[in-house]
Amino acid sequence: MLTGACLLAIAPFFWRGSPSGHDFEFHMFSWMEVLGQWQHGILYPRWAALAHWGYGEARFLFYPPASWTLGAALGGALPWKMVPGAYCWIVLTLAGAAMYRLAREWFPAPDALFAAAFYALNPYHLLIVYWRSAYAELLAATLLPLLLLCILRLKEPGFRPTLWLSLTLAAAWLTNAPAAVMIHYSAAGLALLFVTIGAGRATGGGRQWRPQTWRPLIQTTLAMCLGAGLASFYLLPAIYEQGWINLSEVLSPGVRPQDNFIFTTIADPDHNRFNLLVSTIALAEIGTLVFAIWFSRQTKHLGTVAHGSPVVRSATGVARPQLLLSAWGAVSAVLMLSLSNLLWQHLPRFRFVQLPFRWLLCMNAALAMLLPMAAKRWTSRLLASAVLLAVVIIAGYRIQPPWWDMASDIREMSDAIADGTGYEGADEYVPTGADPYELNKSLPRVSDDKGAPVPSKMLAWGQTEKHFKVHTAAAQNLTVRLFNYPAWEVVVNDKPTKTQRTDVTGLIVIPIAAGDNDVHIHFRRTIDRSVGNVVSLISLALFVVAWARTSKDRMTAHKVLVATSNTGKLRDFDGAAAPFGIAITTIPNFSSLPEVIEDGTTFEENARKKAESYSLAVPGELVLADDSGLEIDALGGAPGVCSARYADDEPASGHDDGHDNEHDNERPDEPHAVERSSNSDNNDEANNDRALRELASVPAEKRTARFVCVLAVARDGRHY
Repeated sequence: MLTGACLLAIAPFFWRGSPSGHDFEFHMFSWMEVLGQWQHGILYPRWAALAHWGYGEARFLFYPPASWTLGAALGGALPWKMVPGAYCWIVLTLAGAAMYRLAREWFPAPDALFAAAFYALNPYHLLIVYWRSAYAELLAATLLPLLLLCILRLKEPGFRPTLWLSLTLAAAWLTNAPAAVMIHYSAAGLALLFVTIGAGRATGGGRQWRPQTWRPLIQTTLAMCLGAGLASFYLLPAIYEQGWINLSEVLSPGVRPQDNFIFTTIADPDHNRFNLLVSTIALAEIGTLVFAIWFSRQTKHLGTVAHGSPVVRSATGVARPQLLLSAWGAVSAVLMLSLSNLLWQHLPRFRFVQLPFRWLLCMNAALAMLLPMAAKRWTSRLLASAVLLAVVIIAGYRIQPPWWDMASDIREMSDAIADGTGYEGADEYVPTGADPYELNKSLPRVSDDKGAPVPSKMLAWGQTEKHFKVHTAAAQNLTVRLFNYPAWEVVVNDKPTKTQRTDVTGLIVIPIAAGDNDVHIHFRRTIDRSVGNVVSLISLALFVVAWARTSKDRMTAHKVLVATSNTGKLRDFDGAAAPFGIAITTIPNFSSLPEVIEDGTTFEENARKKAESYSLAVPGELVLADDSGLEIDALGGAPGVCSARYADDEPASGHDDGHDNEHDNERPDEPHAVERSSNSDNNDEANNDRALRELASVPAEKRTARFVCVLAVARDGRHY
């Protein structure tokens, strides 16, 4: 169903062609050139040889590899005219699948599917697909649901959650640099808020910063370091060689943060028109977010599962993260407003996100989870989705209709790669000081100072290797049709030669002596690339060792103490845990421990209270406790937590004489309670009788009910 919805979203590709947004040609030419370099045996391209009409640029050193790897792989399997649509379909589906995985932690399947479909096809994703063609940024959207899931799983014991988070953060660096900055700031903020909430809940609303409270923050920091280490084969060269290119172009007027807050205008009509489009869509989404935050607060914070309601505590052991989601969404929205400009100017590397509206990427991850919480009725959900879709369509076609490239346009691009004509490059990847706008498209591969061709025997002119021979009557300088990037190594007659560069265009100038000259130009492996590869290998080795150790620990028999002496319960738990190598036993001297009063209003509260309380009696051990009962819809969820004493609590039960029944507070899990099976059976019959009396006027078909059991695990007074 999700794949079908994503296919429907790109249906116009089938008859209109490919939407040609601002970044369309950049990505298409990148994919085509990468595939060409693969065919020549270059598995990881660094230099885009055909950029700037054959003068080249260090595009693949600085642009993360994930998107161009996927695009090139699709180009190798499909006709190029089909690749943009296939790419968008695959990425949208992956984004939806990631959100479905996150949403299933708290929602039943139908609600999780809605969250997945909404996230995959949210207005900003459609804007990317049809107006921006920012394919790498779109690919980064697949990581945001996984980021939140990994942060919440840091609550689990062991190091495995940290490893999963490090993989997500490494993938962010390898997908899109601006998105990686947003993802790392989001990870830090979510982890900090997570531990703050945990510290408050641990003390009933106050703040108690115990050593284990800081654990998620420490794990997040370790994950960031390990993730950066895993991505160092790309990241270190990209950082080290920044000074070799015109990186300042990424923050030139028009693409600076202060020029792109929503509803910002500058002296560029085209910029203002697109800004109005994205601002209109952002405003509609922010309004929907406000609605979702407000009404999700009204959601009953159940410890049980009411009929048709979502599960509120996931396998992570974390209650529905409404506060985390609301904060994430709200901060993302604020960062799109000009009032946040101070943060953009002073937070480290924050300006390199460039476009504040990119925070819609994070905001939609939060919105996709909050909307099902806020809107219980499907009509409300579908209405909100329809309104947002209408805003995209109407605003898009009234403000700035998308531009389309037909199959013939894409064929022309492919021909430019095949015949070596090349394409227009990106200003920011040009070597420092070079002006690509002054390049002569008809300059020979080898020329003299005046641009006249120099007779030469061309032996090789590949992407990373140039080899030719020249014979001159006198010493002179050769100008090569190639930008003078520091990684180019020039050898003349087997001797390394120091090169010069042209004043304006920054081309390689090679001084040669009179006579025969064998010139070899090679794109060498720089020290930063070597170090980056080593760091990535070391990080990968550490990752594998840590993963293996955690796997071994998980396979080692663990012991879980259950807060019961009921042999039936112990037998059931033992049967469920045995396949996982977990031993089940009761708490030593359980019957002699002080009884925990089950005064919670939900099964969750009672189970959690018992687990936390009893775990204090066995330091360092995992303690499992449960609370269970019957919920009848026609009785408003009753008897609920009162299931065991439902008849006793009946107003006319005969206990209004001021004397307590000796079994009112008896804990059924204690041995003597188990031994008195006849009394237990009598209580069950009395409870059933009261329920049937209260259901006397309810038709049989409306007597729906369920048995609910909530489990809680704690160690040293801290629940998981």
